[in-house]
Amino acid sequence: MKTAPLTDNREFKKIYRDSNSKVTQYFVLYYRPGTCDTSRVGFTVSKKIGNAVVRNRARRRLKECFRLHEDSLEGCYDLVIVARARSLKGDFHHMCRLLKKALEEIK
Repeated sequence: MKTAPLTDNREFKKIYRDSNSKVTQYFVLYYRPGTCDTSRVGFTVSKKIGNAVVRNRARRRLKECFRLHEDSLEGCYDLVIVARARSLKGDFHHMCRLLKKALEEIK
């Protein structure tokens, strides 16, 4: 299933406030049932992680993991994936497996 980007700050805040979460060593996944036909996903990285170059690298790694496993997501959900510091230096394939497992569990 193709997903749409989540870009509005109000939507991010609503998801943080009204959602469930899954925590791993690489990321935190916030999710709630969506209100539209397609799932929406947003990625965030705190400034505590590093400068813009470092944050963008963490975001790119998470986006690629999600792209590879977005078919594991069944149904319509609003998702926010927040990178943690370990997402930069951790094993990429392990991070992708954890994301796939988290997406499969939110049914």
